[in-house]
Amino acid sequence: MLLYEPDGEVHPNVAVVMEGHRRLERGDMTAIEHMFSPDIAWHESGVVPPAQVYAGVPAVMAFWKRYFTAAGPDFRQDIVSIMANQEYVSSIVRLAGSKGTRQLTATVVDLMRMESGHIAEFWRFYEDPAAARAFFDD
Repeated sequence: MLLYEPDGEVHPNVAVVMEGHRRLERGDMTAIEHMFSPDIAWHESGVVPPAQVYAGVPAVMAFWKRYFTAAGPDFRQDIVSIMANQEYVSSIVRLAGSKGTRQLTATVVDLMRMESGHIAEFWRFYEDPAAARAFFDD
């Protein structure tokens, strides 16, 4: 389910997030960098330790490299729903992956604060943080 403008068009902030997911599926990490504000603040809850705020695109991209390495090659993130207004986008995302004997099927809620068509802040809330931590743990 997507939030549409009254004229039937996809909200521009929804389009940014959907395009980011498409780029992610293609592995186009260079293009993904451009969807972030240069001074992005990525609030990590500690599922892929450490819990901290990653400030700036280089720090976020380094975190992502660690996150997706820990997730393994079969990991998927599928959007279930997106809602947006001029300042925020929230999405419900279904995660699925397996590596060795570990499996993860979980739902997360992502909250993004937008500025000028870019993600300026990001928070992810896990349905079951302990299960996610067990999956991502190296």
